[in-house]
Amino acid sequence: EITVISGEREAELAAKAVLSSFNEPFGISADLGGGSMELASVERTRVGERASCHLGSLRILDTTDGKREKMEELIKSELKNIRWLKDAAPPCIYAIGGGFRTLAKLHMKKTGYPLDIVHEYHMSRRAIGQMREKLMELSAEEIRDLPGMTEKRASTIVPTAMVLHQLMSTTGAPEVRFSVSGIREGFFFDLLDAKMQKEDALLASSKDLAALIGRAGTYGRELFEWMSPLFANEPLAWQRVRRALCKLSELAWSIDPNFRANWAYQRIIQSSLKGIDHKERLMLALAL
Repeated sequence: EITVISGEREAELAAKAVLSSFNEPFGISADLGGGSMELASVERTRVGERASCHLGSLRILDTTDGKREKMEELIKSELKNIRWLKDAAPPCIYAIGGGFRTLAKLHMKKTGYPLDIVHEYHMSRRAIGQMREKLMELSAEEIRDLPGMTEKRASTIVPTAMVLHQLMSTTGAPEVRFSVSGIREGFFFDLLDAKMQKEDALLASSKDLAALIGRAGTYGRELFEWMSPLFANEPLAWQRVRRALCKLSELAWSIDPNFRANWAYQRIIQSSLKGIDHKERLMLALAL
């Protein structure tokens, strides 16, 4: 059966995708599609205010006939109508959707970023503003020629950049973090009971990864407790990485010893672990 959901419900599911895949998120989730954008405030384990606005990238182009001055006016007007937005003062925007991910990929290529992972990639408001200005200077042909650009995204990348920049300017958010999780992940997260929803995303996904290779026993917990005296003043943020490390310590047990170190490193770099930023992912991969 098909259930048609409201804009606010879509905003809630997108926000729950952020809850499911970021560690203690705090800010505003923004899910940009072709016809609308859904916004919601998120704070660690809860979803707060929600809204849906007519700022889909295709809708913006259709409504303004592609005229950029009109795009700017439309975006400002739509965001102004969301009353709770101007007082939100979020420390971060969590950007969801293929258009936003395309912006992240462009910036990664431009800066030579060494880790080819979009999830948890972050950019400052200044960097988003600079990208917006640069894209607006390019012709349609030049945009299509950008590395990794598809025909589908080329036509909508300018309004996408304008929306994100204006959203950050309106709210004062200093940075944006990009998400590969969307309403699908939010929907499944919503089916979990309250206890499971509160599990640490990194530790839960580490446990799943360990189970895939038949190493989901008690050894990880024993190893964690055994080495804990070495880390008496360990920050809590590092402790959870070490706990994940112990869960995954036998990740390469079935690999020839000559290749285990490199294999384990690449497995962590390329895995879909959640609740871990890029610095923490590298810490985990190097430790293994």
